[in-house]
Amino acid sequence: MTPPDRSQWKRVDVVVPAGPLGLIVSKSPTGEGHVIVDGFRPVGGSAEPGALEKHGEIGPNSLLLGVNAHDFTDAAACWSFEKIREILVSTSSAERVVRFLVPPPPPAVQFEEIAAHEGGKRFADVYTLGKELGAGTFSVIEYILLQDLKTTVRTAFYAVWK
Repeated sequence: MTPPDRSQWKRVDVVVPAGPLGLIVSKSPTGEGHVIVDGFRPVGGSAEPGALEKHGEIGPNSLLLGVNAHDFTDAAACWSFEKIREILVSTSSAERVVRFLVPPPPPAVQFEEIAAHEGGKRFADVYTLGKELGAGTFSVIEYILLQDLKTTVRTAFYAVWK
C-alpha cells in the first residue's frame, strides 16, 4: 500500500512542562507504525487542558514523531506502540520537546456559496422521492454536491403521510 501524501503537512515542536501530556493516541490504521493523535483529555487536579491542547496546532490525525532525542519515525528502531508509551511515561518527570506532523486544516465551508448554489433550483431538482415504505409513508432525500470541496453532503428528511 502506498503511504499517504503528507507533503502539505507541517512539523510542529512543542515544549511541554513536566507532567501528563493529556494525549489520547492510537496506532495508525495504515500499518505504517505511526502513533496518531485521537484527541485530548484533561490533566491535573483541576482537569484543565494540557499544554499540547492549549498549544492549538496539534489536533486529531496528527502524527507523533518523537520526544526529546527519541525519533519514533526511525524504522530501524522498530518502535512498538507499547515502547512509545513507555518513553512518553518515562520522560514525563521533566520538561520535554514533543514533535508532531500536523495535517493542514480542512478547507473552510462558505455557507453563503452553498445557499447561492441552491437558489435557482426547483424542488424536483433538489429532492428525490424515496420508495414507499408503507401505506402513505415516503422518504425524501436531498443531495447537495459541493463541487469545490469534492464532497457529497447527504441530508435525509422523512415525511409521514397518513
